[in-house]
Order: sequence, then C-alpha cells, then structure tokens
Amino acid sequence: MARGPDSARDVSSSGPPTVLEIYSDFCDLPYHTAVRWLSCGKLLFRFYSLRNEIDVFLTKKDRADPQVSDPTWLSKLSFLVDITFHMNELNLKLQGKNNLVYDLYRIIKGFWRKLSLFEAQLERENFSHFYCFKGFCATIAEDVNLNFPKKIIRDLKKYFLKRFSDLDRIESDILLFQNPFDCNLDDVPVGLQMKLIDLQTIDLLKEKHREGKLVAFYRCLPDDDFPKLKNFAADIASVFGTTYVCEQTFSKMKYVKSTHRTRLTDEHLKAILLIGCSNSKPNIDDILKAKRQFHKSH
Repeated sequence: MARGPDSARDVSSSGPPTVLEIYSDFCDLPYHTAVRWLSCGKLLFRFYSLRNEIDVFLTKKDRADPQVSDPTWLSKLSFLVDITFHMNELNLKLQGKNNLVYDLYRIIKGFWRKLSLFEAQLERENFSHFYCFKGFCATIAEDVNLNFPKKIIRDLKKYFLKRFSDLDRIESDILLFQNPFDCNLDDVPVGLQMKLIDLQTIDLLKEKHREGKLVAFYRCLPDDDFPKLKNFAADIASVFGTTYVCEQTFSKMKYVKSTHRTRLTDEHLKAILLIGCSNSKPNIDDILKAKRQFHKSH
C-alpha cells in the first residue's frame, strides 16, 4: 500500500533526501494509485535518483533507452530536478486561505530576486543552490554545457515579469497598504494624503500596526476619522492573489457531491459547503443541550 504525503519526507523543508530514502519510498509505490500525492518535483527527483537502476532494468528487458545514460540529457534532467524543487517551494508558500495580496507580492518579488541570483551564479559556474546538478557535474570529467540552465532561468524571469505585471502596476498601493506609516506622500492618492498625516501622528495606532495583523489594524481605525483609508484597505484586502480558495471549494464540492449522494439537493449542497469551508467550530455540547428532543419519532 502506498504511503500518503504525511509519511513521505518533505523535501521542501529540509532539502533533497538521500538516495536510500528515495529508494525505500519508491519500493512502496504500487503500479497504480488513485491518490496523486507525488508532486512533479518529487517524481523527477525519484527518477533521477534511480536512473542507474532504471537503466539496468530497461537493458534486462531489451528496451534500453540511450537517453538514460546520455550525459548531455542527464545534465539537463538534473538541472530540471533542482529548478522544479525551487518552484515547488514557491508553490507551497503561495497556498493558504489567509494570504493577502501583499503577502503574495512579497513572495513573488523574493523568488524573482532568487532567479537573478541563480543567473549571476551560473555565469560564475557556481552551483551552490542546485544540489543534483552540482553533484552530476562533479561525476563527469568534461565540462557541462551551461546554455540550457541559463536559458531556463532567463525564460523564467521573463515569464514572471509578464505573468505578474498586474501586481507591478499596483505596487505603490500594495506598499501603502502594508505600511501606511512609512510611505512617500507624493506617491499616495490626493484623497488619502491628509488623513495619512493624521494617522502617522497617532502613537497608539503605530503600536497596533507593529503587531503585524493588518486586517485587525485597519478594522480598529475609527470610521468617522478614516473612512477613505478604510475603504482603500478593504479594496486591497479583497483582491484575490491566487485561485487557491476557489480550487479548494471546488475540491470539497467534488468530494461531497459524489455518486453515492444522488438525492443531494442544491440547498443541502450549499449548506454542506458553507460548513466545510468555514473556520468556525460548532460547540456540540451547547447545541445538544438546547435540543429537548433529538429525534422526531421519540
């Protein structure tokens, strides 16, 4: 029986595992599993770690593939394993219900700077952040062609600039939302400038902002004194940076609306989804105490 994601080692938090750990996990995998818990990065790493065993197996079956032993192809594969590992880390950081748009913008900006670092280090043939690629380069005598890794990094940088250009256009608003006490008033909309000056003189609100809970900070602002600033904050906080919440809701609906629930009405489906997507925990004891009769037939 295949092990679930909780039992598999989390390579995103502690770096790539050893070949022995990968091999032991690989042996537990069946030929088919209905639960797709293997991410692309983990699957690539497992294949790369077992490339010699796979080559031997295919050769014994008279189905040898020359690419499995081709140094040029393996060098590309090893680099793809590493860059996919970094992409998986980014993907995990972007997930979650409570991420505001400024959190996502900070994460994306940070990853773009990492890509710039990777690009500069590749020019100097420094492979410190590419575990598999560095190990592969150390095992071969000839120099590795770096054109492929450099192209991958350049293409990723271009893609990120294009894909997240919408966030760049509202960068000033995001930074203002993140810290209204440290902003250039010339870059702030005219309707907010005077109120921002008033806000920055209130020490109690500064202390509240230092707690790090932005939603709670803007919620505590007096409605009469800062109506436009609160509306501005509400607009930024309501921006969906990812489709994670929508996808999670659809996943719950697919689980609830199964073939075994053929009599499930739209009203009941809506009620179940509201319960499943809510963070509120019902107090079962109080609910039961309020009920005098638990079943109509009794």
